[in-house]
Amino acid sequence: AANGDALKTQTQAMRDFVVRIRSHTAMQFSAPIVKGLPTFAEAWARREEIPLSGRRWATLNRGESMELAGYTIRFDGLQGVEESNHAKVVGTFTVSDRKGPYTVLTPAKKFYPQEQTPIAAVDYRLGFMEDLYLVLGEFARDGSHATIKIQVNRMVSWLWIGGFLLTLGAALAIVPEPRRTPAVPRAGQTAAA
Repeated sequence: AANGDALKTQTQAMRDFVVRIRSHTAMQFSAPIVKGLPTFAEAWARREEIPLSGRRWATLNRGESMELAGYTIRFDGLQGVEESNHAKVVGTFTVSDRKGPYTVLTPAKKFYPQEQTPIAAVDYRLGFMEDLYLVLGEFARDGSHATIKIQVNRMVSWLWIGGFLLTLGAALAIVPEPRRTPAVPRAGQTAAA
């Protein structure tokens, strides 16, 4: 019975050790890199509040607005344009963010004579922290309303920056170090042994 109790005690001590190691490792990975940023655990707990991307289809009447991911999008109207090989309908949308007016986006639908289906021309604004995309869907011929798809993708630029840094690091790792030539003793000096 004494050996059984000792074995249980050792087993429990080993389990406690493994749990401590795992929780310490998890704490290291969830520690914020920059002061003020939430830890991974905090961000995961708030993942509903701060989505990495937002996407929504909406039908707006002229002058009507909608909100998505901190942006307010207002439908200003439609305009028909004739190009040399196609016609297109361009929507004008004023986009505001928390700070005020942000930009005007003009997504379009292109109609080619040889095509059965119109082709969407996406308008977008790329940013350091997030990208905003606007796609024109269905619309009324009189320009009274239009259906749009709004998409916000966060942290895309950071992926490109990370890829660049990885490529730079790999390139630096491949470059060979310069060969060192042994020091040649000058006249009158002996080489140190």
